[in-house]
Formats: sequence, structure tokens, C-alpha cells
Amino acid sequence: MDAGWETRSVDIYGESLVFVRTRSSARGRSARAAPARRSGAAPHKAQAPFVASTGAATLLEYKFVHAAAIQPDRGPDGALLEFRPQSRYDAADTTPLNRWGKGPFCRFDVEGLPPRPGVYAVTVGGILAYVGISTDLERRWGPRGYARISPRNCFVGGQSTNCKVNHLILQAARQERRVDLWMYETAAPKPIESRLIDELDPPWNGHHPRPIAGASDSNP
Repeated sequence: MDAGWETRSVDIYGESLVFVRTRSSARGRSARAAPARRSGAAPHKAQAPFVASTGAATLLEYKFVHAAAIQPDRGPDGALLEFRPQSRYDAADTTPLNRWGKGPFCRFDVEGLPPRPGVYAVTVGGILAYVGISTDLERRWGPRGYARISPRNCFVGGQSTNCKVNHLILQAARQERRVDLWMYETAAPKPIESRLIDELDPPWNGHHPRPIAGASDSNP
């Protein structure tokens, strides 16, 4: 293998291997100068592809299973349905919206998730977009979680993460990008979530989501 590359992940089921370029090779350091970095700007890690075989995918050494293709509701004309439930909140006049509370939001259904703990991942066009955890995967992606945004969650003190993820799914759907949900069941999800976020830096995690470059519409 040429210097300057390292193995990102191996999918033994799909018989695939993904490599990523390391920061530099000994040969490349002498030939190229490092690009200038703005003072105070933190570099972002490369966006991570999912190494997918039929119904399964690999992030680092963790084997995720495909849970659903997330398809927001559409009207009879095929247009995406968008919702702004803020006005239905009793204290809307006296409570400020949270960072993501303005919306708009979408609605979707995810069926068949287990009511058990685990790590979940969202991909957009085959690119890892978001990683999270829950003690109850079914509830987290149900009508009281990401799938429906309640009026209360639009305001300070509500679940702003629900608003953020739902809104970003709607944005991806507007761009006709495929959105998929994957899950990894485990009784101890937090260390895995922390490692995936630290090493792969999903663009939707954190307070300032980033665009997802290189996404395609390929099926898992």
C-alpha cells in the first residue's frame, strides 16, 4: 500500500474495504507545503462513507443494520408537506423559540424499531450525517421523537435536537437526497456514540451543522 493511506473500515460481509488518506506521507511532506489555516479555525475530519452491503453497514468496527428509508409525507401532488406547529403551544406568546424551533418540519413514519437501547445513524446519499443514542430506539424515532415535532419542542425548554434533526431531514428531502436510518443495538451506547462522533465528525452533530458533500442517491 502506498504511504499516506490508512484503513478506515472493512466490511467482511460486503467484501469491501475503505481507505482514507492520512495527513501526509513522508514522500509528500517534502514535495508539498501544508495549506495555511486560519487562526482559530478548527479543521473538520473527512465526511465518512457508509460501507454498505445488503441490509448492513459498517462504521469503524460496528455493524449497523438498515432500519428504514426515511420518506417524509407528501401531498396528493407529490409535494413535501411542511409543518409549523408553534402556534398551538399555549405559552407561545411568552416563551422564545429555541435555536431550531422556527422550522419548518416534516412528518414521517419509521416502523419495526426495537424498544431497546442502541446507537442510531442517519445517512444522506450514503454519507454519514448524524449519530445519536437512545434507551428506546422505537420511541426516539416515533411520533413523540423525531417523526413528529410537537408545539412544545419548538420553544426553549423543549427538545431542540428533535427540531434540528427533523428540519435537516426535510432539507435533504427537498434536495431529493435519499435519507436512511441505521441502528446498532447495545446496552452501553454512550461510549460508541462518543467514539463515532470524535473519529468521524458527522456534519449534523453539534450546534452548527455543515453541508453534506458528495452524497448520492444510491440504495444501501
